[in-house]
Amino acid sequence: MAMLKLCKLVNPPVIKSLIPLSPFSTTTTKFYVDKKESGCGSGSHARPGSKFTAKSTSVQRQNYHPECEKAVNNQVNMELYASYVYLSMATHFDRDDVALPGFRKFFHAAHLEEIEHATMLLDFQNMRGGRAEFFDVLKPKVEKWGDTKSMVLAALQLEMEVNQSLLDLSGLATKHNDINMTDFLDDFLMEQVRGQKMLADMLKNVSRVEEGLGIYELDQRLLKNPQAYAPVTSHEINKS
Repeated sequence: MAMLKLCKLVNPPVIKSLIPLSPFSTTTTKFYVDKKESGCGSGSHARPGSKFTAKSTSVQRQNYHPECEKAVNNQVNMELYASYVYLSMATHFDRDDVALPGFRKFFHAAHLEEIEHATMLLDFQNMRGGRAEFFDVLKPKVEKWGDTKSMVLAALQLEMEVNQSLLDLSGLATKHNDINMTDFLDDFLMEQVRGQKMLADMLKNVSRVEEGLGIYELDQRLLKNPQAYAPVTSHEINKS
């Protein structure tokens, strides 16, 4: 027993990371312990910075399957990734050589909304007696944005990826007969559909005009009436 404790202290397990091929993957960064490099023969799974202690339990936990708990943590990571992408878009539209404040305002609001979604999921995790785990958030897949149309299309595709992830999460809750979770996700799913419709409408209007004066006119309308495309439950856009 003494030698085992000494082994853990002298040769701590080496944590390696496996990054998903796609930043839209619902399977977030995974970590594992290499038995050979650990020197202790431990097969326990661990996260960066975690300690090898017994997993804490909740006295209120009921009908909350570990698969659901893990999937919620993964969804949090995906929502934060989406917020990162929208922040990147908002920053692009705010550049002096782009100067489209209406689109900047819209995507900054979308950025804040995704953070709100992540926070709601974390609150749900605690409410169910689960334990939150935080992973690295990947940088946006696109580093240099192109024209407005391609950006709106990318935003729509991202929302559809997030929606599919939520559908998978809802299916998992149904599989484990977790009515509390399915009820919680209903609002998320309805909001996703509304958000996709708004982005599809925006894409159609952007497609009707060309870069230049047409986009400028759309941007001014969006700036004056941001609720025309704004997500239903987003933060107050005028304060962003």
